[in-house]
Amino acid sequence: MTLYGLIVEAYGLRFCRPLAHSCPMLSDGPAWLTRDRFDIDAKGPAGSKEYDTIQLMKGAAPQLQEKLRNLLADRFHLKAHFEKRQLPVYAFTVAEGGVRMKKAAPGGPQLLIFKPVNSPGGAQATQVVARRSTVRELADLYARFMDRPVIDVTGLTDRFDFTVEYDADADSAGPFAAVTSPTLFRAFEKQAGLKLSATRGAVDVLVIDDAAHPAAN
Repeated sequence: MTLYGLIVEAYGLRFCRPLAHSCPMLSDGPAWLTRDRFDIDAKGPAGSKEYDTIQLMKGAAPQLQEKLRNLLADRFHLKAHFEKRQLPVYAFTVAEGGVRMKKAAPGGPQLLIFKPVNSPGGAQATQVVARRSTVRELADLYARFMDRPVIDVTGLTDRFDFTVEYDADADSAGPFAAVTSPTLFRAFEKQAGLKLSATRGAVDVLVIDDAAHPAAN
């Protein structure tokens, strides 16, 4: 992996993709940040909590991420800090008619997924299904696919159950076209009472102060 990809995983940068070459939530760094690749073979101490790859990608592996940050500081002499910056974003707010989601009952499993469905007319559609999920988790999910960071400014902290369905974009290519169809904006407002708008907002950006190639083992 590149140091860029390792930093994305270690710091849980939600909008950034580990295999990409740039991200507005990651700033500065050496020219080789996205170019040079490294093999890392590391072993945690006995008794370390185990996580799977999906948990790491979702930012749900805090102990592993801390160990990875320590490794980067030790071997790559990585120094970095977060700072707030105003960036183009998509922001979830409460729609004018109010929230149209059902508050979830306490307990039970949590679920937040996309799935393809066929609409009554036979056209392909996308459903996002949430069970005991927060709007923040919804924003984090879409941040992985949209062309700018997605933030939650609703102020809602409850967990909700809801399903939102919108037409897939048949005219767009790419693996995320069905998820990021332009029809999702209106669908969320009508079906969930959440307005998703293109605007500017404060985002935590990780600024790299220093990094170096690791010394030989």
